[in-house]
Amino acid sequence: MDAPVHHNTYDYDGDERNSSTLDSDITLDYGSDFAKPFLHIFAGKPMCDPSKVHLATNNFKATVKDTEHNSFGDHGFLKDNVTVFQKKGWHLGAGNANTLSYYPELNSLIRAFFDKFLKAAPVHPMNLSSDIVTIETTKE
Repeated sequence: MDAPVHHNTYDYDGDERNSSTLDSDITLDYGSDFAKPFLHIFAGKPMCDPSKVHLATNNFKATVKDTEHNSFGDHGFLKDNVTVFQKKGWHLGAGNANTLSYYPELNSLIRAFFDKFLKAAPVHPMNLSSDIVTIETTKE
C-alpha cells in the first residue's frame, strides 16, 4: 500500500517532515508490468510517482483521496482517536481524511480483488471506483 517509495525518505516528528535521501546506488523496482494480478494502492499524496507504475493485464491502481503514506497503518486510527494527537493537530503523515471515511471502501476493494483472483468470483474491482477511491486498470 502506497509503495514503492522514491529515493527521498521522510522522518516524522508529529507533522514535522524532515527529508533525507537514500543511497543513490539503490535501484527501486516500481512494481509495474507484473505478469500476474496485482493491486497497487496509493495515497492521495503518494511517496512516489504513481505515473511510473505501468499496468499489465489484471493489474489495478487505486488512489485514496486525502490520504498520505501513513494512512494505511495505525497512524490513520491514532490521529483520529488519540486525544493528544488531536489537541496538537498532528496528522502523523496520515493525511486529512478520517480513517472511517475510506476504510470500508478500501476493504471492499481488497476483498473484491482477492475474490476475483483467488476464488474466481464474478466480481470486478473496477466497479468499486468512487469519489473516495479511484481505480485504474488496463483496457481488457
